[in-house]
Amino acid sequence: MSIAADSWAVLKAYSFAQLKAKFTKCLEPSAKCRQTAIKAHSIQNAGMLARISRNGHVVSMRRVLRDGNATLDFAEEGRNQATTFTGLCAAHDAEIFRPIETAAIDISNERHLFLLAYRAALKELHTIMEWAARLQRIYMKRVELGLSPKGQPDPPGMFATERLMASYVTHLYKTKYDLAFLKGDFSAVSHEVIVLPKQAATVAVNSLTSDDSIRTDEDVARIAVNVFPRDEDVVAVFSYLSGEAPQARQLHAEVSAATGDYQKYALSRLLLRCCENFVLNPEYFDRMPESKKEAIRNFFLSTISKNDTGTHDPALFLF
Repeated sequence: MSIAADSWAVLKAYSFAQLKAKFTKCLEPSAKCRQTAIKAHSIQNAGMLARISRNGHVVSMRRVLRDGNATLDFAEEGRNQATTFTGLCAAHDAEIFRPIETAAIDISNERHLFLLAYRAALKELHTIMEWAARLQRIYMKRVELGLSPKGQPDPPGMFATERLMASYVTHLYKTKYDLAFLKGDFSAVSHEVIVLPKQAATVAVNSLTSDDSIRTDEDVARIAVNVFPRDEDVVAVFSYLSGEAPQARQLHAEVSAATGDYQKYALSRLLLRCCENFVLNPEYFDRMPESKKEAIRNFFLSTISKNDTGTHDPALFLF
């Protein structure tokens, strides 16, 4: 094996190891905690996930091998593992989110709605920081192995730097939630609540999403999306910083303007197009025709790197 080939083999093994590495810094609002973060649910486990699970499992989008290649596909996952992330230590996770973990979500309670959105912002920041750290370490390994030039920009280095910048910008956004939480100013975040009456529990979502084409004074427009079963209904909550309401509302305008089955379809497309942190009811998923599963998977994958607002397919219906 040549030196170059040997270096690539070392980099490949190192990269695979980094893909499993976890970012475990506690991201509590004061930024002073030095305790190691634990695996905590971003979607309420006992209430929401229990409602859509079967034998302790839900269906989520996971990294799998398909035809010998790594990709994303639907697979069953244990309820206790699904939607977890290592963003807070045990003490801060319990302290901050106890109100929405130990009781049913009250959609008329401003604090409950704030905490749903806050957790989405926290989960998104953790995901971006974790990937930024992984990519930066992989890039530094490339430089160490002589596969990227030291002190000179190249595509891998620029990509790693872009993810660090994205991490910083998302951190600034999450800081606004931190300040509101520390002040007890839950009105700093506004919400629109949509109730889908008499709707089977098929999906649960907790995600922060953005649209690069819609700008605020400081950044891109962002909304937190939460979808969960409640009694015999399904609730969708869109949340955004109150000062960014005019821009943020554009992200879910189609859903808000629609009614009946088309509203459910518009919400389904929004979830698949913009949200990565969602799970499906296995019983509902198993009843889907294979063509529907493939259409949903392909649409989800096609929108990872672009904001596809033009593709329509009745198969994308999640309710």
